[in-house]
Amino acid sequence: VPLKSLTAHTDDVDAVDVSKNGQLIASAGMDCKVNLWTPAGELLRTFEKHEQSVKDVAVSPDGERIASGSEDGVIYVWKSSTGEVLQTMKHEYSDVHCVTWSHDGDLIISGSGASKIYVWKSTSGELLRTLQCGAEDSQIVDDVVVSPNGELLISGSEDGKVRVWKLSSGELVRTLEGHDEWVNAVAVSPDGALIASASDDYSVRVWKSTTGEYVRGFAGHDDLVYGVAFSADGQLIVSASIDCSVRVWNLATGQCLRVMDHSEDVR
Repeated sequence: VPLKSLTAHTDDVDAVDVSKNGQLIASAGMDCKVNLWTPAGELLRTFEKHEQSVKDVAVSPDGERIASGSEDGVIYVWKSSTGEVLQTMKHEYSDVHCVTWSHDGDLIISGSGASKIYVWKSTSGELLRTLQCGAEDSQIVDDVVVSPNGELLISGSEDGKVRVWKLSSGELVRTLEGHDEWVNAVAVSPDGALIASASDDYSVRVWKSTTGEYVRGFAGHDDLVYGVAFSADGQLIVSASIDCSVRVWNLATGQCLRVMDHSEDVR
């Protein structure tokens, strides 16, 4: 049974993020809006400036800023307390599919629909470096996440590959191959030892972050898997699918512990 339902978006919700202190929830949707909530479900404010669907949203480590990325190719950095736009960054040739922050809040990393990852200075909007994901220029980078120690950037792409980069230099460290289809989401365990990836091939895979060695797969979803996360203690994996379910898995055994059904796709 859901503890709380937050209703304000007028179209599909594509992304949700929670502040580090747990006091803010940001949501982004196809209605071109970003909403900011309290954990009690109170709508604090709505950020409206994007001209197309907002694909991702991320709360800064200190909770004072919100980054949002949209199909309009624009990343806005908003002041959480007022909704003021602090910075504007734009992808040159494509939409924005994902955004995340470095752990010190100094960088914003975004993934594009043109096989590229962009690293930006969050306070100035300056583009610091561009990372190329493969030879083609039309592959979507659907998710990016920073490792707990802040040293690595992990990306998941339309070509079915998970890539591990050095965040400081943009050097490609290794490529993890095994999924048969598009990789929609990636996550890193709290201790940084493991990487999880969710794919259109209906599966979740877990890899060792230091070697790229395949550890275990989780199969049970009946459709595309769009989301994956580790529990805070690193013992569980949670996956979300457009088969209208969220599944909780035991990381050590691969056993599915519970299934939480939804009335619609879970992304």
